[in-house]
Parts: sequence; C-alpha cells; structure tokens
Amino acid sequence: MQEDSSRKLLGRWASDPTDTDAIAEYGRTTIVFSDDRSMTYIIHAEGKDQVILMKYRIDDTVLVTDQPSQPGEERTAFTITPDGKLVLDFGGMRSRYVRVGN
Repeated sequence: MQEDSSRKLLGRWASDPTDTDAIAEYGRTTIVFSDDRSMTYIIHAEGKDQVILMKYRIDDTVLVTDQPSQPGEERTAFTITPDGKLVLDFGGMRSRYVRVGN
C-alpha cells in the first residue's frame, strides 16, 4: 500500500487554479516528487521562485517530509481524489493540486 501510494505521487503537481483559499494562503506552488524520495517544493512569487528541497516518505496516508537544511519532520495527511487531484491536509488547511507532468 505505501509503495503504491508513493508511486501515485511521483511527478509534478501544481496548485489547482480553482483552489483560491489555498492559493491565498500558500501562493501558487508546484511540488515535484522524485523516485529517489526527494521532493522539490516551489513557491512561484512575483519575479522569482523560492525552491525548497526536501526528502519524503509515506506513512500510510501521511506524507512525512524533512528539509535537510532545517531538519525536522512535518506530517501532512494526503489523498488522491477519484478525479486525480492530490489533496494535502496540513494542520487543518487543505490544498488541492493537479498533475502537470511526470
């Protein structure tokens, strides 16, 4: 199950343009999940992107991330909806992402 969940996350995900609450809270973002358990979180700010490099693993339905430059695990519940959207629930704030590539 964990391996299956991890495989489903692989690739590039962008903020769902219809998720105005999450975009207002976090900005427009892209998340890239790689096979080697690395994750790139990109915040698209005006004029310049902010890139955060992390490691990740899956613990049941929880995405566990660790940023090596500031060690400490963060836990975020996630689901993939029947229509293929990734939903992250971090501290009660939900954000939706759409797949934009492999």
